[in-house]
Amino acid sequence: MNIKINSFNFGQWGDFGGIDTSSKQYKAAMKMLGAANKGMSMNLNDPHQQMIIKNYMKSFDADGDYIDPTTGIAGMCSTGIPVSERHKIISVSEEARQKMFDETKRHFMEENGNMNGRTTKRSEVFQSYQRSVPKSDRLKGTWTLSQYERQYRQAMISACKEADPSWDFGKPVPNGALEGVTRDKIDKAIVSDGVNLSTQKIDYTV
Repeated sequence: MNIKINSFNFGQWGDFGGIDTSSKQYKAAMKMLGAANKGMSMNLNDPHQQMIIKNYMKSFDADGDYIDPTTGIAGMCSTGIPVSERHKIISVSEEARQKMFDETKRHFMEENGNMNGRTTKRSEVFQSYQRSVPKSDRLKGTWTLSQYERQYRQAMISACKEADPSWDFGKPVPNGALEGVTRDKIDKAIVSDGVNLSTQKIDYTV
């Protein structure tokens, strides 16, 4: 979708009111403007329209990557990136894994196994991790960390059912059921080889 810019071609290099039209940030902003305003014309010599463009440019970093307006983190937009490229297991720091394990256990115990979006702090764990790694690792790393989270939770479910076969979500966690659930064995089963853990069985017994 093309945007007409006062008889200039879309990517023409220049500087208009502090706008570098050769920058990736500018080009990404103009693409977004084009999607939002089909067929509109922009006049880079108009201070008001310069302000509009600059506001759109704030949504992207210098590489032209979208910045999440809530978290301020770039590199988390998956649009145009095949699942096969972003759903890969990569190395995730022990600190991030421990934070996810601790939060999963805390939430599991407080909510008796139920998943409650109002009380979980998993988003904070993900965001802390995303800020700690290079932008190029954020999508794959976040997906990898979510796989750890899923396996931690499954281990806790299995431990509860082993302690009390009648246990179900919403019932109090059996006393001591989670004491034997640790990160070590689960983490060792998650290797950096791109395995899709949704098809991988892990022995949770301790």
